[in-house]
Amino acid sequence: MKLQLLQLSLASGALGGLLSGFLGKSGVLDKRACNANNCARAVTGTRYAAAVQAQHTADCSSFMSQTITPATPTTYVTITPTSYSIVGGVTQRAAAPEIEARTPAAGPVTQNPTDIPLYATACGGSIGYASACSCAGITQVTTYAPTPATATSTVYAATSVIPACDPALAYGATWHDGEMDPAAGRQNLAGVDPNFNTQQCCAFCYQYGANCLAWYMAGGCNIVVESTGSKTPTDYCFTGQYALTNPDVGPGGYGLGPCLYPVDIVTF
Repeated sequence: MKLQLLQLSLASGALGGLLSGFLGKSGVLDKRACNANNCARAVTGTRYAAAVQAQHTADCSSFMSQTITPATPTTYVTITPTSYSIVGGVTQRAAAPEIEARTPAAGPVTQNPTDIPLYATACGGSIGYASACSCAGITQVTTYAPTPATATSTVYAATSVIPACDPALAYGATWHDGEMDPAAGRQNLAGVDPNFNTQQCCAFCYQYGANCLAWYMAGGCNIVVESTGSKTPTDYCFTGQYALTNPDVGPGGYGLGPCLYPVDIVTF
């Protein structure tokens, strides 16, 4: 019956469970399960020279070792992607790209040796070999590996959709003056399309990847972009977002793009 139980454990490959199952409270195999069979003679027999016996003991100690590597600590940074929807227009801004969902972090990894020495083939596998080693007084030893370095993972929340270029709000063209952050690659793209109306010009500014700071109508559609800045990128402002300090808000004016945000607003 005990042999059948051992064979069942072998089929499951649960060496750690096996050892805890047939080791007594002292950690030494119950003497009733220790037999002077060919396995025991091959592993712990005294007919071998002292050096060979010492090697067999060392092999048992190595086999009865267990290494547990702790799970990798992970710091999660949550980002909410943003997408703009052009209000009432036929031109729609492309949505932010789909991002793979967060995968659960892996737990600790336990490693148990499974290969037995060639001289222990009479044991019939790892279970018989572990039994012979235990009968020799060699118990399982657990070693904990150092905790891996902390990893950083980005978690993307559901996309936030923001309306833009609303005709009821003058398409957003209500900004005057103000000072923009200095940037190396600011360009004014005049006359993007002479046939664009106000809403189309605004919609052009909110295209994915446009890096648009502002737009305005003057002899056609004009777009202000940043091409070489080095601020923290967003999902559609690849050179980052810039501040507009002390702008005025009132009728007429220019419109803000997704890459420019107002600070210290003055209303008139």
